[in-house]
Amino acid sequence: RFDLELPVATPGRELRFFRTLGQIERDADGVARRLYAMNMDVTESRRARRDLERITKRFELAAEAGGLGLWEFDLKTQ
Repeated sequence: RFDLELPVATPGRELRFFRTLGQIERDADGVARRLYAMNMDVTESRRARRDLERITKRFELAAEAGGLGLWEFDLKTQ
């Protein structure tokens, strides 16, 4: 099995990211006979994750500079 996330440049020179999940089927001698795979464009989710990490870091820095305390409270478990 494999799970890869790779950058791909489009003809318009835009950089997109694709996640590829797959499996190689081998015969008794270990020779690859079939490849099953699917590709998903994960560019937007990568951008969203990067933006969230950046915003979180800025918030933490601002809270620290302002002497603010932060905590989390889960209503389901508390």
